[in-house]
Amino acid sequence: MAGSLRRFEDGDRDAVAALSRHALARLEEQVGVPLWATRAELDVSLAHWHGLPGDSLRVIEDAGEVAAFGGIQVGGVIAVVGPLVAPRFRGQKMGSQLLEVSIELAGATGAEWLIAAVGPRNAAGRLLLERRGFRPRGGVDAVYRLLPADHRPAGPAPRGVRVRAGVGGDLDRIWLLYRQSFPIGRRTEDVWRRWLDEREVLVAERDGETVAFVHIEPVAGWITHVGVAEEARGLGVGGFLFSTAVEDWWKERPESELRLSVKPDNMPAIRVYRRLGFAPWLVLQTFELRLTG
Repeated sequence: MAGSLRRFEDGDRDAVAALSRHALARLEEQVGVPLWATRAELDVSLAHWHGLPGDSLRVIEDAGEVAAFGGIQVGGVIAVVGPLVAPRFRGQKMGSQLLEVSIELAGATGAEWLIAAVGPRNAAGRLLLERRGFRPRGGVDAVYRLLPADHRPAGPAPRGVRVRAGVGGDLDRIWLLYRQSFPIGRRTEDVWRRWLDEREVLVAERDGETVAFVHIEPVAGWITHVGVAEEARGLGVGGFLFSTAVEDWWKERPESELRLSVKPDNMPAIRVYRRLGFAPWLVLQTFELRLTG
């Protein structure tokens, strides 16, 4: 393999954005991370990266040119970034090398699972993951996105409902709602505790009881979890909380878009998202690799 592996540097941003934009535009090359269509989107994401970007991102350089890019994104779970390889450098196993590096970086964090995602037409990406032991996790997910100009607010709060930032004292209730809403979810109590400590979770109270929550991953602009207690469903609580959460997000990031994934047959959730202005965008398949145990 030609080229040399090194840490990502700020001077690589334009080249990496171009690699991401190229992959995003082609069904046979799409990956779940990154989804940067512009340099500005890359900059917003890296501004909220966990740690220094160079700690978890790598490039392969060939004759002064960024030939490939990959690594991991650290959040509630660890996700593979890319790997993305420039067309003229393919066939040199750069993608395989970056995937191995990604697995090593993820292992060093102590994570139990490593997640990756590719578009269903990305046969080469799927094969690369499967050869290294990744296994599909469920079926495909529909990815929706929302731009500030497209948001349609949910309207006034339902009677008796108040939205606020989640705090550490909410952990027990949110953990219960999470397990009910996501029975095969990989997030741990420690992850939710950290999200609450970092004020990444918004909750809705109804008559003083926490009945819904939403979490937005600050690095990716990804709405990772929305949960509503069974007794509060159909009352507009979820939609109001969701709408409030995205408005709060844009106070700090007014130009950024938000994304979420949902099973294509989850029509109740999709109806809520569409009413708020979310539009269908991509289809991705998630894979996972167990790192420990």
